[in-house]
Amino acid sequence: MYCVVLCSVEKRRQRNMASPAKKMKTEEDKSISGYLHNISPMKVSKKNTRYFHATIQSGREEYHRVVVFSPEKRDHYEQAASVKKPVTLTKAKRSISLADSDGYDILCTSSSNIEVSQPVSFFPRGPPDAGPVTVANVLALGPRQHVAAVRVKILAGGTASRIVELDGGPRELMELRVCDRSGQTKLTLWEEKIAMVQDSKSYHITNLYTRKFDDKTILTSSRHTTITEIEDVGEPDMLEPCVDLPKISGCVIGSETALRYHCGICRGSQSNFNSKNEAHRCNKCNMMQKCTNFRTLYAGKLLLLQNGQELSLTLTNSAVLHFISEHLGGGATDVDAIDCKLIGLGNVELDVGSNNAILRIKVSSDGAACVNSVEESQRQKDTDTAQCMGSDPFEDDDDALRLLDL
Repeated sequence: MYCVVLCSVEKRRQRNMASPAKKMKTEEDKSISGYLHNISPMKVSKKNTRYFHATIQSGREEYHRVVVFSPEKRDHYEQAASVKKPVTLTKAKRSISLADSDGYDILCTSSSNIEVSQPVSFFPRGPPDAGPVTVANVLALGPRQHVAAVRVKILAGGTASRIVELDGGPRELMELRVCDRSGQTKLTLWEEKIAMVQDSKSYHITNLYTRKFDDKTILTSSRHTTITEIEDVGEPDMLEPCVDLPKISGCVIGSETALRYHCGICRGSQSNFNSKNEAHRCNKCNMMQKCTNFRTLYAGKLLLLQNGQELSLTLTNSAVLHFISEHLGGGATDVDAIDCKLIGLGNVELDVGSNNAILRIKVSSDGAACVNSVEESQRQKDTDTAQCMGSDPFEDDDDALRLLDL
């Protein structure tokens, strides 16, 4: 009994000695006054929670990110930002900022309020635009940091791709080598953003986040990432070595391409989607939207015959999009037309990532005849064996009949 009491006292003591970071995460009923700027459109989180964010100027040059989980109050925030009058956010929480380790973010829930503020001692001034940072700056950051913009070059070679299950369906992610004159790192792109870049070209890329991999800081895209091609940004004096992608050659004997639709707001996978309709209600976030707001993503399976053995490989969205661009003129959504074109390619050479994910499809240049099945491959081997052993003794019908008469 005595031991149990001591343990309970010790647990309460440890809770009371929580770190400042943990205390900050639970602080409530705090107020902050200032000017509101940059009210975002309404967004939906992965947990289907609607929210929007803004920036509050709480000093002459002091700014904090505000995340509001009360969609019905967005008009009040928009109005306060447009009239440039100071407001006070009450019953708000303060959370450690992911973008500034020395600062904090403001979290407003349904119990938080926006009220007219007493005059403040500074004038409204929009937050400074965050310019692009260098790769060297990125490498000095910790994980989960927001990077407003970078200007980098996509390096050829060393690309890695894989398929993961997310939001009710398979999703493609690709890891690319990127650089500028200050250094080199990696960039992970998701889904349709993969097709926006090409090897050896440079891009202005916004709204990225950092993460750690093998003790190195790398970049990953978000749903709000934008990609714009720019002039060449150069390379560092020395580049890190890369490992070439494995290649698989063979004959295409089967193809199953599927076209999937995903919500432009919550990214949820859709069922019973009819692109001919004017609108569709999302199966996940329940938001009615125009059909043009839903994103199309390809997936599927490719059967390849290699040395008499069937191989099943995964078709990725980026591989199908590149194939459509090169062989169907782009913009095709008829999966039957895509499959017919694929099985008519004959011998191909595939760039393959992890989990047999196809990155690129290239038509073989050797012009070899394509064997269309395992059985045909075996028949071809039998014919070659017979030819090596000499002519068939029964190839002359008359000789065969004479032998039968004996």
